[in-house]
Amino acid sequence: MLLKKFFVASLFLALSLSMGVGQALAHGVVDQSQTTASVYDFPTDDGWEGQTFTPTVSNMIGFDIEVSFGVSPVFFQIRNFGTDEILSTVSGVTLTSGINHIDLPSKIFFTPGTKHSILRIAGGPGFSFMGNPGNPYAGGAAIFEDVEESDFGIDLYFKTYYDDSDTTPPDVPTLLLPADGSVTNDSTPTFDWTDSSDPSAPVSYDLLVDNDSDFSSPVISEVGLTDSTFIPGLALSDALYYWKVLAKDAEGNTSAYTTPFSFTLDSTSPETIIDSVKDGNGADIPDGGSTLSDSATFEFSSTEIATFECDLDGAGFSSCTSPKTYNGLGLGVHTFTVRAVDAVGNVDPTPAELSWEIITPKQAIKDLQQKVKDLDLPFVTKIVLNAYLEPTKSLLCDNNQHNDIGACILLKSFVKQVQQFSKQPVKTGVTADIAASLIEGAQVIRVALGCR
Repeated sequence: MLLKKFFVASLFLALSLSMGVGQALAHGVVDQSQTTASVYDFPTDDGWEGQTFTPTVSNMIGFDIEVSFGVSPVFFQIRNFGTDEILSTVSGVTLTSGINHIDLPSKIFFTPGTKHSILRIAGGPGFSFMGNPGNPYAGGAAIFEDVEESDFGIDLYFKTYYDDSDTTPPDVPTLLLPADGSVTNDSTPTFDWTDSSDPSAPVSYDLLVDNDSDFSSPVISEVGLTDSTFIPGLALSDALYYWKVLAKDAEGNTSAYTTPFSFTLDSTSPETIIDSVKDGNGADIPDGGSTLSDSATFEFSSTEIATFECDLDGAGFSSCTSPKTYNGLGLGVHTFTVRAVDAVGNVDPTPAELSWEIITPKQAIKDLQQKVKDLDLPFVTKIVLNAYLEPTKSLLCDNNQHNDIGACILLKSFVKQVQQFSKQPVKTGVTADIAASLIEGAQVIRVALGCR
C-alpha cells in the first residue's frame, strides 16, 4: 500500500510539472492541478465517499478528471457541504479513459471560505478525483460506490477552473447629453455619456429612452452599444423624454442603471404676429398702405415666449424688440419683416411682413382723388368733392412751398364738406365710414404740410 501511494504521488508530481500547476489557461480563468487525495465519507449519501474543498474564490466554471477506464453514464453534483444544497448538476456525462473536461452549465457563485464537495453519481470503480484542500483554488471529491482503495485505479487527477478574475461590475456611466431638464429642437439628439472603466474590456452599454418615467414602453432600446455616444436613426416626436444607461463588461458583469435624465424635444416653430403699425403722426399704416411720414413704429408678438429678429428692406435680420421704430425713411415702398425665435432656437419659417409706401403730399392728393373716384357715390357728390382736391393738387405740384397755405385752406374746406355730406347719407352717399376714411386722408396731408 505504501509503495502504491508512493507510486501515485510520484506520478502526480510528474504530471503537475508537465501540465503547469496553477497556470492560467485564458484571461479570467484559474486552473489548478491536484496531486493528493483526502477521502471523506459523505454523511447524507451512505456508501458514497468524497473529498471536500474550501475555495477562497468564486465563480467555478468547470473541471477536468482523468480516469483509468471509461465509465458511462455519469452525472456530477456540486454541493454546499454545510447545507447539502445542490449548487450545480452536470448530467449525461460519458467518461473515457484519460483526461475528460467538463464545463458547468453556468457559473457557481461561491461564498469564499465555505466548504463544498463534488459528487460523482452512478458508474463503477476505477476513477477518482484527486484534490488538495489546502490549496485556495483546490476543489474536488473522490466519489465512488462502497469499494476498496485497490479499486481506484492509478494515473488519476483532476483540475478545477474558476472565472475569478473579475466579478466587479463596470462603473456606472455619467450621463452628459441631453442634459437633465434641458430643451432641444433636435429630433435626432445625440445621447452622450462617460466611458466606464473596467479591467474586463471591452465595455458595452444598454440605452433606454422612453416618454414615460417607468420605461415601460421605450421608444429607443439599444443593447450592446460599443460607443458611449448614440444618435437615433429615426426622428423622435415632440415630447418629454427620459433616458438612462447601464454598462456591461466582457465577463457579463452589469452596472446599475444611471439615474434617469429628462429632456424636452420641441421642434415646433413659433408664429409671429404684427400687432400694429403707426406712422410718425400716429396714423395706422395698413399692409400696402401709404403715409407722408418718414417714420414708422411696429409692435409685434409671438405665439410663445420668444426673441425677435427684424429686417427692413432686405438689409438682413438682426435682434430687435417690440416696439421697433424706424426714422428718416426715404420716399418709396418699404418692407418690414419680423420673425420669432423660441427658447430652443426654432425660427419662424414664415416671418410676418408688411409693406407700405412713403409718399409726397401731392401724391397723397392724387391718391385721395382716386379714392373719391372709386367710391360708389352719386356723380354730383364726386364733382363737389373733387372741386376742392383738384386745385389743392395744382398748388402742391408747382413745388412752391408758399402755396402750401392755400392747400391747407382747401383741405380744411374739403373736410367740412365731407362732414356736411355725411349728415345726408341717403342723398349724398357719404356714410359715416366713408366720411371717416376721406377725412383721415385729408388730415394726414394737412399734418404733413404743417397746417394749423
